[in-house]
Amino acid sequence: MTDRSTAEASPPRISTTVALLSGAAFFSGAAMRVCDALLPRLAGCTRVYVDGGKVISQFFAADLIDDVTVGILPIVLGGGIRLFPGGEGEHRLALERHHVYRSGMVQLEFRVRRPEGPQAG
Repeated sequence: MTDRSTAEASPPRISTTVALLSGAAFFSGAAMRVCDALLPRLAGCTRVYVDGGKVISQFFAADLIDDVTVGILPIVLGGGIRLFPGGEGEHRLALERHHVYRSGMVQLEFRVRRPEGPQAG
């Protein structure tokens, strides 16, 4: 994703080379603009995979995330990059499923809880 000020001035870019090779496409730009560009391609899709802390943070901020899968590895690094860099706002999650692998890795699957009642969007 690019800086929001740059992204608002130009449309999302699509890498057709990657799309032709693997069936995937790379987009850059503000989350809402990327979604607008993706809509025509998503007919019949039920899930879209978004990855990377900064990218997910932008999609969270635009209220475009419905569920989150987090993998926890049994390793203490002692430092590193935050999972979410900030700016995504607070989002309440409800644990839907979990799986513990023999390696010690734990996978947690959460649903984003949306506010209910009069203040809901």
